Amino acid sequence: MKKIAAVLMTAGCILGFGGMAMAAENDSQTVTYTIPTINELAVTGTPTLTIAIPDAGSQPTPVEATANYAITTNESNKIITAALELGMPDGTALAVTLAAPGEGQGSQGKVALSTTSQNVVTGISKLADDTNSITYELTATAEADAATSTTSPSVIFTIIDGEV
Repeated sequence: MKKIAAVLMTAGCILGFGGMAMAAENDSQTVTYTIPTINELAVTGTPTLTIAIPDAGSQPTPVEATANYAITTNESNKIITAALELGMPDGTALAVTLAAPGEGQGSQGKVALSTTSQNVVTGISKLADDTNSITYELTATAEADAATSTTSPSVIFTIIDGEV
């Protein structure tokens, strides 16, 4: 009899504690978060372009140099534009080609730069890509004045909204 009582007491304790463990209270909490609009563009590298002296009777040969850019956007239908801060000297021209980031974006190919913004990549949507090339091409004619010092035009790249 004592054994039965001990077994019943033990079982009751186990079941009682088990019931207490299952009777834990629940609570909830609201978490507030914000995801900002992200449209970031960064260029890296220091492209140097030097026109070589041509053979007599020939125009100078265009030269190219490369750099890179990274882009992150969480929006759709963005465009990268490019413009020169100041115009190029007479007899010279600077063009740029940006590789399209990700898939489905559209590079506009080689674009002659001026002080007016021009589309260089279109249709950019929701991506983060840091492996994109920029190719600069400098052309000069025999009429171009010799640069007595290094000339460094600033190229301004901007992310803007595409047309809807």
